[in-house]
Amino acid sequence: MSNSKKIWIGTLVYAYLMAIPLSVYAQPCLLSSNPILGTNEVCPGSQTQYTITDDNRTDGSSYNWILAGSGGQIIGPTNGISITIQWQNLNGGPYVLSCIEHQGSCWYQNDLQITVADDLARRPFNCFSELSIPFDENCEKLILPEHLLTTGAPDCPHSFVVELSIDGTIPVPNPVGIQYLGQIITAKVVHALSGRACVSKVLLKDGSAPQIFVKMIRRFVAIRWLGILSSSF
Repeated sequence: MSNSKKIWIGTLVYAYLMAIPLSVYAQPCLLSSNPILGTNEVCPGSQTQYTITDDNRTDGSSYNWILAGSGGQIIGPTNGISITIQWQNLNGGPYVLSCIEHQGSCWYQNDLQITVADDLARRPFNCFSELSIPFDENCEKLILPEHLLTTGAPDCPHSFVVELSIDGTIPVPNPVGIQYLGQIITAKVVHALSGRACVSKVLLKDGSAPQIFVKMIRRFVAIRWLGILSSSF
């Protein structure tokens, strides 16, 4: 056998032996899915926390968090079991949050798609056309968006503002005082970012419960009963 042929065979054997560990170490870890815990729909401008479950967590594991796109920014370290994200002030997404878990020389990647969406992007935007609202125990009422919106309380704080007036011309303070008892107030819910609005007609009423003077009635009955007893002797 010629020297060139021996060199060629030796090269093939060496390449084969080197390929075995490469094929092993290039594979992801054979682990069950280790999902990211946290909401997949967030409010603009909010901060949310995400964490990795501890199903596969061991002392030898390390983590690397990555947020793809420009929808938000990871606050603080990106190599722990949990992170906090400061989200942008506009709707957008979905953005992919990844946590790559390393165990020794192998790895496993976990992904979560997250959308930034305010209440206007999540649900219909409508107000009740007419409704009555009672005053509270302090004889006033703070009128909030959830009192007027057909979908109830917003998921995202500060998404809407409430403007009150008489016939849309005379401003009304909020909370509304008892001097507006029995009056029809125009309540406008405005989406702060887009300027879209809906309107309700609100009647403010007395919500206090009727009071029964039981003590006075009992005293009157007791006096009458004593009078009857005294007259019988």
